Amino acid sequence: MIQINEKSIFSGLLFLFTGLLLYITIGMRSDVALVPRIVGFTMLIFSGIDLVHSLFPAVRERLPFLNKRASETAFVQMGAAEEPEKAEEPVASKETGQSLLLFAGWILLFVILIYFTNMILAILASLFIYLKWVIKESWKLTILYSVTAAILSYLVFVKAFGIHHMWS
Repeated sequence: MIQINEKSIFSGLLFLFTGLLLYITIGMRSDVALVPRIVGFTMLIFSGIDLVHSLFPAVRERLPFLNKRASETAFVQMGAAEEPEKAEEPVASKETGQSLLLFAGWILLFVILIYFTNMILAILASLFIYLKWVIKESWKLTILYSVTAAILSYLVFVKAFGIHHMWS
């Protein structure tokens, strides 16, 4: 029996998307495609396991270590963990919606900054905005973290790896 729900649809789309990305890397040079292949292969394995786990209830019963509740129960029975408290279902509030919109806006700003400036300046500006206005960090730490992240990104990607289109 196949059980189709939101989780199985998401896992299936993620599996197909990852497979497509791995297929696209076939024609690339091996040095360029190394990281996408490593990440893609790992994501393909995990999304495939999750897809099979969410589509087929029989597999879910035979592989209980993949089920979070079953593994928690096993740990409690072994004495390795305490009985988890019953958590209430989180209720979406107006603050949650506003914080999600703020986060989405921050991501959009980051992408726009990458398009119009370059990656290093986008990291600097978006990290500064995030630290100062989203999580309200002090000015000293905001400047220190933002500049440090931008300098480290520059040194690692531009100087060490020679990826100059991040800086142009």
